[in-house]
Amino acid sequence: MSPAVTWTNTPRITLNLARLVADGRLEVGEADMLLQLAEQSRLRRILVNMLLIFGSLMVVGGVLALKPTLETGLALAICSLGLGTGLFAKGRREWGLLGRALIHMGLLGLSGWIAMQFWRMPEPWPHLMWPVIATLFIAGAIGYRDSQLAALAAIAIGYVLGGSTRYWHASYALIVEEPVLSIAAFSLLGAIVFWFRNRLPLAYQQPATVFWRTSFILGNFAFWVGTLWGDYILDGWLSPYYSTYSTDTYRAYEAWREQALHVPDIAFVVAWPIVLLVAIAVGAKTRQLFLVNASLVFLGIHFYTQFHEVMVWNPVGLVVGGLLAVGLGLILVRANLDWLKRLWQRWRRPA
Repeated sequence: MSPAVTWTNTPRITLNLARLVADGRLEVGEADMLLQLAEQSRLRRILVNMLLIFGSLMVVGGVLALKPTLETGLALAICSLGLGTGLFAKGRREWGLLGRALIHMGLLGLSGWIAMQFWRMPEPWPHLMWPVIATLFIAGAIGYRDSQLAALAAIAIGYVLGGSTRYWHASYALIVEEPVLSIAAFSLLGAIVFWFRNRLPLAYQQPATVFWRTSFILGNFAFWVGTLWGDYILDGWLSPYYSTYSTDTYRAYEAWREQALHVPDIAFVVAWPIVLLVAIAVGAKTRQLFLVNASLVFLGIHFYTQFHEVMVWNPVGLVVGGLLAVGLGLILVRANLDWLKRLWQRWRRPA
């Protein structure tokens, strides 16, 4: 009878086998055994998935650039989706990647057809475009148990909340029209999926993990925009700027802003690092390195942004901020060591 597992999360542990052998803490035979048990070809799987994602986007983008009729585009999407579903249903490993690529192209093409249909309708139908596309990707992620579709579902939800991106020559823009609403939505969705992902069947755990990780990234993007501009609550939905286009639009927009609920940028500046430190604590406790590493990256982005927005113009603030950063780092190092020891002891304690 196999012993009961004492942890509720699936841990991922990184070991420096050469260092452990050199220190005499591990035998060569034991290191070889652990190396054989390690996940194989992880980098290859990542590269394959990236090629599938970008390849599908390029194919769909190229087809749309050829400007086929809507009927032709719909037929191509349905054929691709049908063939991919057939290969997926067979469950054969050698055809699995091709099946998923066809499924991606089919769903992306179908979402493009949906977008074209909604844009041709009168108001307010175009506003329902992204909720329908988000629902399509959510259904695809669940039905096909697909991690890439789970990521696209989270991104589509961001578009529902007013997020978008723009590109023009040598410039790239990230747009978040509703920072507070986006933070709340992605925090809630990400937290729910994070805490319940290991209670799902094994086939759904990886898509769920990708979904909460993407939600975490998008929520931090919303924080980032909030630190620069603040947020007028429901600005993108209720203000006259987005509903009418006349010579008096800007004047009406300014009048609306005077009455609207406004969250200043300083609130985001203060709240964001607190949230990231909490995320680091949760990541350390649950052994989620992604949560820890991503939070550290966004802490760096926050510091870099505030350095150029505030500190570089205020030497006193720069000195104070530097001292606080050094002090916080020393505290985290000491606390982290004690924390890891307690976690290790509790992990090894029998249930």
